[in-house]
Amino acid sequence: MAAPTIQAQAIPTYVELLALQASSRLAFGRMLLNWRRRNGWSQYTAFTWAEAIEEPKLVISYGNLSVIEQGKAGELRQRAFWQLWELNLRIADRDWGRFGDGELH
Repeated sequence: MAAPTIQAQAIPTYVELLALQASSRLAFGRMLLNWRRRNGWSQYTAFTWAEAIEEPKLVISYGNLSVIEQGKAGELRQRAFWQLWELNLRIADRDWGRFGDGELH
């Protein structure tokens, strides 16, 4: 039996990587926008809620959220991903803090 052959993949050029990075940012932004809209939130909701329940680790500014959704954020800091993860986790757990779901809209 012959050994399987491994096809070498070409290493992408810098220009190709930049294009891939740009399209990935746009896709992530669209996903985030759809996530927010699916929850019936404005771009201010997550920021206002996190401040109201006094959870600074959840506070992601609405300006930053908007720039991410447009795919123009550049390199995000790890904290932004943790904030989004925490928000999503609380939504899944229906953990609204002192507020009800209806008060977030």
